[in-house]
Amino acid sequence: MKKALAIFTAAMMLISAFSVAVAAEGEVPSPIAVYNFEDDGNLGKDVSGNKNSLSAKGTVNQTNGKYGKAASFNYEGALVASSDANGADFIDKIELSGSKQMTLMYWVKYSKADLESWNTEWGWRRIVSNGVDGSTGYGGFTMLGLVGDNIIVPSKINPACIFHTEKAQSWSGGNWSTYPWTEDWVHVAWTVDLGTNPGRCLFYVNGTAIFDLSEKDISNGLVNLSRAFAIGANYFVDGESNEQFNQPFAGEIDDFYAFDKVLDADQIAYYMNNNYTVPEEPSVPTSDALTAVMPVAVVCAAAVIVLKKKILG
Repeated sequence: MKKALAIFTAAMMLISAFSVAVAAEGEVPSPIAVYNFEDDGNLGKDVSGNKNSLSAKGTVNQTNGKYGKAASFNYEGALVASSDANGADFIDKIELSGSKQMTLMYWVKYSKADLESWNTEWGWRRIVSNGVDGSTGYGGFTMLGLVGDNIIVPSKINPACIFHTEKAQSWSGGNWSTYPWTEDWVHVAWTVDLGTNPGRCLFYVNGTAIFDLSEKDISNGLVNLSRAFAIGANYFVDGESNEQFNQPFAGEIDDFYAFDKVLDADQIAYYMNNNYTVPEEPSVPTSDALTAVMPVAVVCAAAVIVLKKKILG
């Protein structure tokens, strides 16, 4: 009887531990796209398992990153999302048919050499681009790497997020605050919630919220069907079938994550401090957690039967 009771107790402990693990995993939202840039033959590979990979256009190189490898841009390339027949990429669909919530985060690193080779006539230096182009009817957003003061010997840098909305085509707004210039890796995150009124928009640098854009009408802000979501430039093909890298970026990007949820400061800090670990095997979806428990439940049931027989003699 003691042996059966021990088996039963151990089984229950296993179930309890598994339940805690599932609950802990559920506390941190999973990304819908993860680009860790580890595959030198496919730098835009989405390792989240959600098939939101990006295609390399122009010149994008691999370099040493914050964690493992990173993508290196030189004003001549971009990683670009695919679009459906209507021009919608996976980021557009967050608003068109999804949660209307989004979080983007990444590590970014600039060098003074990157800035010295920047042609100021190009205007913005787009780290992320999804529209924000008057020639395409506005709509969309971009995240920028702007110099806060002197271009050649800067003392400040501005990681800006710019919104153009369909409802207010002439209005753009974003983060104009700066932080001290550094050639070290910096973590940037941006959250937006179009489901609230007014829409909620927060910007983080190294885990600290430095900007809150919640007073403007940012509804219909994520979508631009004329421009694909891209990292490294405002990418498009012109009327003569030439690839264009408009307002391109130079620098290094690592561990880029996209979510269809608004992450809070603690969740952003979690990914900033732990980064994303690619599972060796496909993870069990939360809805199938019961299936994962079944083997343990069978052991538990067997222990109960043995215990019952022992008690009844």
